[in-house]
Amino acid sequence: MRQLLILTFLLILSINSYADTGLAFRYKIELQNGNEKIRGYVYHYTYSDGFKSDKESFLNYFSREFHNTPYIYTEVHSLNLSESFELDFFLPRNRIKFSPEKIIDVKLFEKKQFGVGDKILLIENERVYNLIGVKKFQKEGIDYRLAENCNISIVDFSMKADIKKIKMNLNSLIEKYYNNELESVNQEFFKAFNELKEKMYINNVLIFNYCSAL
Repeated sequence: MRQLLILTFLLILSINSYADTGLAFRYKIELQNGNEKIRGYVYHYTYSDGFKSDKESFLNYFSREFHNTPYIYTEVHSLNLSESFELDFFLPRNRIKFSPEKIIDVKLFEKKQFGVGDKILLIENERVYNLIGVKKFQKEGIDYRLAENCNISIVDFSMKADIKKIKMNLNSLIEKYYNNELESVNQEFFKAFNELKEKMYINNVLIFNYCSAL
């Protein structure tokens, strides 16, 4: 029980990590480490104004700001959920860890500012990943009691799934595994949630959790 309390507490802490907003950026770059070059995207949360080309080189900015950002994403697919809300998804093979102190040059191709919160999310189903950004979809959202700034989204690329029923099933899972003492769902919820998420891939339905800034 004590281990469950600790795990749940750590999960809640991570979910509320965006409560103090700051700013968030996505940079499309090319890293050079010796003779190796890697092109992709890096994501950066900061209290500064982001990179200013009239003040310094991007290499200097990168060396100073990105010491705690060890991943570059060589490919992402962007999902536009509304005119002002977009999320990026990546496959496991497209995330590469790098050592900032070994980088000898960085080229910047694109800078994009976005709302603070989850921006880059893992998806392990390649078929559904390839539908993101190219297929129309219907969607439903669930605000749930794990944290006030989090919700679950259901995105149906088949345009024929019963997403109202999927939403009801998810709400039932939340009610079943909600712990009043902890004021949170327990670990069994996440096990059931992941099982349902994997099952829905067969129907070209994407289910994911998103947390924004408070």
